[in-house]
Amino acid sequence: MDKIYNGKYTLINGTNKMIDVPTDFSVYKLDKHTLIDIKNQEIFTHKLFCGHIVLKKDFRLDFERIKALDLSQNKVYSPSIHHSGIISECAIDMSLIICSSWMLPFVLDDKCDYSYLRKHRAKLLTFKTTILV
Repeated sequence: MDKIYNGKYTLINGTNKMIDVPTDFSVYKLDKHTLIDIKNQEIFTHKLFCGHIVLKKDFRLDFERIKALDLSQNKVYSPSIHHSGIISECAIDMSLIICSSWMLPFVLDDKCDYSYLRKHRAKLLTFKTTILV
């Protein structure tokens, strides 16, 4: 059986800023058709993207560090996550999300938040980065 991944990543840009990306990244604009476009490409090529970056604020991204992340099936990375025993106190920063193709439909859902991701058994992990001012 051939490889399941295509060796490429996506940057789903929800900001108005143009970002220079390496050649192994495909850039998509964050809108309601983004998930459909990405999944159609995966279906037609029979290959999954290695990972996805969903960007809603201007961050300084280290693409090599992102490519080195373990993006196995249910891992979701964010700059800030607050875990608490009380569900109303739990929170995840949705301004930058890094995830696998398996978690992308949940991350791009309008009702996505901490409890929604946990309900879908996401392992929430932090990824430190700096915000561009």
